[in-house]
Amino acid sequence: MKKTLIFLLLSFWCVFTFAKTADVLNPMLADGREWVYKNHHFEEGSVIPQIIEGNNTLTQYDYSEVVSYTYYTLRGDTLIDGKRYYKTFRRNGDGDENYDRAMREEGRIVYQVMRGDDSEGIIFDYRPEVMWRNLVVPDVIETVDTIHVRGRFFVRHHYLDSYSYTVSVIVEGIGMDGNGLMMGSHIQYLPTCVCDYTEFVACNEDGECIFTQHDFYVEAIDTKVESAATSSSAPSSLYDLQGRRLAAPPTKGVYIQDGRKVLK
Repeated sequence: MKKTLIFLLLSFWCVFTFAKTADVLNPMLADGREWVYKNHHFEEGSVIPQIIEGNNTLTQYDYSEVVSYTYYTLRGDTLIDGKRYYKTFRRNGDGDENYDRAMREEGRIVYQVMRGDDSEGIIFDYRPEVMWRNLVVPDVIETVDTIHVRGRFFVRHHYLDSYSYTVSVIVEGIGMDGNGLMMGSHIQYLPTCVCDYTEFVACNEDGECIFTQHDFYVEAIDTKVESAATSSSAPSSLYDLQGRRLAAPPTKGVYIQDGRKVLK
């Protein structure tokens, strides 16, 4: 009887753990996690002598670049309207650090409350139907695989258009390719210069680098989770582990719903 009880408890624990990790294997938010960004600032310098090409006169400018770094670190938590948030601190390269915002996570959505603001907003949302709207393409295919980086496993989401062109890559626990979690890369081209922009560099945890920008496209080690087409009004897509579409969820077993493993 005692052995049976232990077996049942272990089985329940395994099912609970699988269901939990299948939903989000790597949560975006964790105490001690830090996102590092590289800032590029351009200042107009002297005018380079004019270059004559046929009847056209072109004027070029010499621009100097100043590079700096910004760090966003999760440290401690707080309660806002009864909900638990991670405190987020922003530190510049000069060492000055200030409280920046509070963040919490539900599934594929990360919410934030900025310093000095009482309203909650969304900072990151990678649900397939939302990606479909944000990317402004006819339809999006989401494929999910697993990658192994610096001793850790991460779940990676590819969002492709109808021509199988990758329009976005998101890694759970890290954020979007080029953007990370806190902000997006922004390059604005003007007739006379390339204006300031910021790029994601790396993600650290407790002082250890766990992911870099270059890791978004490492070779996958697991591609068992099949792709699922999405649209703004499409119902949930269901597949078995062999990639066959299902009309309804099975009464028991493992299946794929909207690109996620589900255990009944």
